[in-house]
Amino acid sequence: MIRKAEISDVAALRNIADKAYGIYAGRLKSPPLPLLIDYEKKIREGNTYVYEGMGEIHGMVTLVDAEDHLVLRNLAVLPASQGKGYGGLLINFVEREAKCRGFYEVHLWTREEMKENIKYYRAIGYCLNGRESLDGNRIVRFKKVLN
Repeated sequence: MIRKAEISDVAALRNIADKAYGIYAGRLKSPPLPLLIDYEKKIREGNTYVYEGMGEIHGMVTLVDAEDHLVLRNLAVLPASQGKGYGGLLINFVEREAKCRGFYEVHLWTREEMKENIKYYRAIGYCLNGRESLDGNRIVRFKKVLN
């Protein structure tokens, strides 16, 4: 089940971020941004959602409305829960939510060193939308036009 994150989920979201993004620590000169997020604040903003199954939170996603598209700002699934389709369920939710909000594009970015993310987003239909520097890091931008 996908639901809005609640304040009681803060520890679970931090744990997901630590485990999902921790694998990149040795490759990056600065921590991935999801490790620095104030999850309590994000939850209060109302655009963070979790995938919960069998009493455990397996993944999360944070969204941001832009002028003419929805931004998928953070998607993470516990490493032990990866490969079970939870990321796909969250992506499908994001794309449905974009349409509900009147958007027909979803945009996102990931760090260039996070090769697994780049491969994943390409595999699920997101198209390269540019490369640039952001806060001293090389990022890869993607977008998907929704039907």
